[in-house]
Amino acid sequence: MSRTTSADRWQLRRPQAAPERAAPAAASTRPPLRRGTLLIGVGNSGEAVCQRVQGHAWRDGFDLRTLGVNNDRREPPPLFVAADGRAAEAVTLSDRLVLGAEGNARDQIRDYPLLVERYLERGLLRGIPVFESYNRSIGRGGSSFPAISAMDIDLNIEALVAFLRRALQELGSRGERRGGASDLEALLSRVSEQRAVATEFWTIVLVGGGAGSCGNAGLQLLPYLLRHLLADMGLANYELWGVVLGPRAFTGLTPHVQLNYLALLHGLE
Repeated sequence: MSRTTSADRWQLRRPQAAPERAAPAAASTRPPLRRGTLLIGVGNSGEAVCQRVQGHAWRDGFDLRTLGVNNDRREPPPLFVAADGRAAEAVTLSDRLVLGAEGNARDQIRDYPLLVERYLERGLLRGIPVFESYNRSIGRGGSSFPAISAMDIDLNIEALVAFLRRALQELGSRGERRGGASDLEALLSRVSEQRAVATEFWTIVLVGGGAGSCGNAGLQLLPYLLRHLLADMGLANYELWGVVLGPRAFTGLTPHVQLNYLALLHGLE
């Protein structure tokens, strides 16, 4: 018995309509947080993978600190998990930053001489259609061009640094000061906390697609930014991992899949 298969069947396509945003689970319904692991999903595929890891953690009865960094407003498709006999709940990332969510700043690149030199004079935007690099739509992603997402990171660097710093500060803190505690009790509690944090080890994992735009750019730029922030905060007990997704899973999604992935591997080397 023979069966014919259309080649189009295997071509991946972006969804035409953004999925409805799932209502975040209330803080009281999230499982207890397990310290020691921080996941940062960069780009659409990175966020989706971190969300699924979060879902597995919820099934096992604990919560993970998961962040999303993207220049695409579209959130991962809704994922619902039922654990401990409770009704299914929407799995959400702990926090999410959309670069340029307050307004597209790409047409402001000429206001920054360093960025003019980097992206225009050195030709990082050469060959990229003007509509893709300077479109005024908010939160539309990088259209498979890593240079566009790198430009979004540079143009929104203050918001990104504040977002990451706030998340990393939680690595060095175990809780808030108890109400009514005396100054001496607070001091002893802080010393005890600092000792506990000093012996605590963290694994920080960056997850992103190597074949697209935001994940590709983020995997090249965010490790340096994270190490700088961690050193500035005096946190040394950590390992920084990078997980590169692709390229086979993205075959046919854009014409730049193989080229972007190969360029990322060369950049990381």
